[in-house]
Amino acid sequence: MRIVIFGVGQYYKNRKRQLEELGNEVQIVCFIDNNSIVNQMDGYPILKPYELNGVNYDCILLMSKSNREMTKQLIEMGIPKDRIVNWFQFLIPFRKGIFKFYSGRKNTIGKKRILVLSTYLDYNGGTMAAVYAVRALCDKGYYACLAAEDGDKNLIKEITDEGMDVVLCRGIKGFSEEEQRWVSQFDAVVVNVFQMVKCAVDISKQKPVVWWIHESNNTFSTVFEKEFDYCGKEGFIDENFHNISVCAVSDIPKRYFLSYFPNQKVFNLPYGIPDKCQCKEIVTEKRKIIFAVIGVVCELKRQDLFVDAINRLPKNLSNVEFWMVGSIENDEFCDRIKEKTTGISNIKMLGNMSRKQMADVYSDISVVVCTSNEDSLPIACTEGMMYGKPIITTENTGTANYIKNEVNGFVCKVDSAEDLASRMEWMINHSSKLAEMGANARKVYEKYFSLESFGENLEKVLIDNNCINK
Repeated sequence: MRIVIFGVGQYYKNRKRQLEELGNEVQIVCFIDNNSIVNQMDGYPILKPYELNGVNYDCILLMSKSNREMTKQLIEMGIPKDRIVNWFQFLIPFRKGIFKFYSGRKNTIGKKRILVLSTYLDYNGGTMAAVYAVRALCDKGYYACLAAEDGDKNLIKEITDEGMDVVLCRGIKGFSEEEQRWVSQFDAVVVNVFQMVKCAVDISKQKPVVWWIHESNNTFSTVFEKEFDYCGKEGFIDENFHNISVCAVSDIPKRYFLSYFPNQKVFNLPYGIPDKCQCKEIVTEKRKIIFAVIGVVCELKRQDLFVDAINRLPKNLSNVEFWMVGSIENDEFCDRIKEKTTGISNIKMLGNMSRKQMADVYSDISVVVCTSNEDSLPIACTEGMMYGKPIITTENTGTANYIKNEVNGFVCKVDSAEDLASRMEWMINHSSKLAEMGANARKVYEKYFSLESFGENLEKVLIDNNCINK
């Protein structure tokens, strides 16, 4: 296959090695770029798009996130749309029929066989929700298997060590005959996250599908546009969803999904997490009160609001600390956070933590704080409740529906450092109530977010929507 690559930036450089692994099956003819200041890339000429006349090629490979703008430009130049492909479309014929199986469960006999299909497996909330879905189904006597295009080796080992099977199915988005035959062995499929829309639609033509939506508005519109480009308009027609049961982890993704697909019925399906709290006393009286925001330091998590609220509290709080747990990069937002926290001795940046390290961190935390402007169902809050910690969350999170002021935490206004500060000050002044509030938060976990509750809810969705028989 002779290809022209449109784009010479970081997007291409990040995928260059994968392209090289295709060997002689792919031959680069040239690059095209609108703004390149050099005339060669990796030994191939870089042309302007209008210089393509007379160049012999099979397709133009778009190597940028700006797929829509690139496609429009090329079509206006008279290039047929079927000769323009993005990176994911390009890989489909090279990935079909490639499977890697990682076995974790000796007994593969279950009352029904359920496939849980997700995006790249790493330590993010969406992936972990899928992992816990598999575990919950296995605990209820089903054979459940987790599958994805690819994944982090360390996480895959953790999953299989816990007795669950993982399959890497490189061509699942293409859903060729090989993938269809493999999926046919399952009774039903749970397709995780909105961006797996193409898989949900394709698989639903063969098997009943539960499509589980997690995205908030911060990512929904971006993902929709990206997947629309990938799937084409036909992938987003309501009639395609006749064999799909749509579920959402909270009202937030449900609301955004219905704004795009108003004719669909959407069921509530909050995730569940395994109980890792080993302590007999959920919360013990501590001399020091520790407020913690957990998650990668970024604009979506709004750690800047946390710092602004801290600066509004009374000075010289010797018995109070404020922690930020999560990786911090060298971008503009993180630089601002570093600058804001310089010289404030009771703010600690703990960086990224492993899952094992987080268990120790939670034992020290007094209150879990979520400052996000929007978050469908932040897993840090759910884990906090599991460990018996009171929660402070902004009103535009899925967690807010489970929090009662002064009972198990507080709900504060979005983007209000003043309101957040007042909630933290109340907890500092009423520290004797934190143990009871934490115990109440634990009850919320047990009722709504335990693995047992999740398994019951997921099974009910599968049965009520005729994905499996009773």
